[in-house]
Amino acid sequence: MAWISLLASVLAAAPPPHRNVVSVLAPLAYGQQCWSTIDLRNLGAKPVSITVEGHKESGALMGLEGRESTVVRLAPKQRLSLQLREAGAETAMGWIRVSEELPIGSDRPVVAVSGKTECVAGDKLRTTVQTVSFPTRNPQIESPVEEMPGRLVLLLNSSGEAAEVDICYSRGSWTVVDDQTKVICTATSYVQLPPFGLATAPISRDGSTEIVVKGTGAELVIRALRLEAETTRLYSVDSSIHFGYVVRAKEK
Repeated sequence: MAWISLLASVLAAAPPPHRNVVSVLAPLAYGQQCWSTIDLRNLGAKPVSITVEGHKESGALMGLEGRESTVVRLAPKQRLSLQLREAGAETAMGWIRVSEELPIGSDRPVVAVSGKTECVAGDKLRTTVQTVSFPTRNPQIESPVEEMPGRLVLLLNSSGEAAEVDICYSRGSWTVVDDQTKVICTATSYVQLPPFGLATAPISRDGSTEIVVKGTGAELVIRALRLEAETTRLYSVDSSIHFGYVVRAKEK
C-alpha cells in the first residue's frame, strides 16, 4: 500500500486551489445614444490582476473601449475607468463581468467595482448609477409583488454553461401535496439562458400578486430591476448659446 501513502503525501503537499470572486454590473445600456462606464479601484497594498469581460445580451463577448485584452493589472491604490460603448449601433443592453483571483491564503477581495450608464435624449443627459451583483448557485426568489422595487426581474447567467429559470406567477393561492405546501401558479414562464446570456421578465402577469423564481445554474443573478434609479440626474444644455471665433492679432 505504499502507493496510497505516496498519493496522500502528494495531495498534502499540493497548494490549495485559487479562489475567484465574481461580480457583475447589469444591465448596461450602450449604442449610439448610450454608453456605460465601469470604475475599478485597487484598495490593497499589492498589485492585482483581474479579468474584465464585456458581454452583449446574447452572451457574445464585447470589447471594452481602449482595451485590447480582458486582463487588467492594477497597481496599489490605482483607479481605472473602462467603457462599454458601440457608437455605430442602436441602443442595446449588455453587462460586465469582473473576476478577481484571490491570493493563496486570502479570502477577501481588494478591488472595488462601481459603474454608471449615461444616455443622451434631446438636450438632456441622463446618468444612472448601476448596482453591483454577485452570482450564486441555484438562487430562488419568493416575494409578494408589492414588495418588489420595480416592474422587471433581471435574469443573468455569468457562467460558460447554459442555465434555466422557472417563474411562477400566483394570486396568493396555495395547496398541500404530500404534506408540503405549494403555490398555485396562474401563469408560468420558462427561460433558458445561454452561456453569459441576459434576459428580463415581468414581475407580475395577469393580475398576479406573488412571484416565485427558481434558477438552475452555477453563476446566476436574479433580482428585481429598478427602471429608474434613485440617483438619476438630469442635465440640460442651453442650445441658444452660440460660440464665435477668436480674432488673432496680426503679426507686425
